[in-house]
Amino acid sequence: MRAAVLTWALVSLFFVKEASSECPTIPRRPQDTNCNYYCRNKADNGWEQGFLLDGEKCSYAAENDGECREGICYKATVPSPTDPSHPVDHSEEPSDEDPMTPQPPKKKKKKSSKNQET
Repeated sequence: MRAAVLTWALVSLFFVKEASSECPTIPRRPQDTNCNYYCRNKADNGWEQGFLLDGEKCSYAAENDGECREGICYKATVPSPTDPSHPVDHSEEPSDEDPMTPQPPKKKKKKSSKNQET
């Protein structure tokens, strides 16, 4: 019985700490130039890190030239890091006359290193 009560107390403490220490995900404020911000931790009066919403503007190299994605500022022209890439389908097989087909290296004839006496 003591083990169950102790386990319940530890789990409850964990959830209370997590609930009180998270910063909410927020829209961009005028003072934000990056995709993260800090808020007070009510449990111990420390600081916690929070993030702006995905798609909010941020300053990557210049003012407002980036976009927030999962708390990181990416250059606005870069595709999403989570979008899958689509491989190019090359259905044609290379022909024997294809100039890109590698050829085996040519063998060089070795010269004799014997000294000739006359």
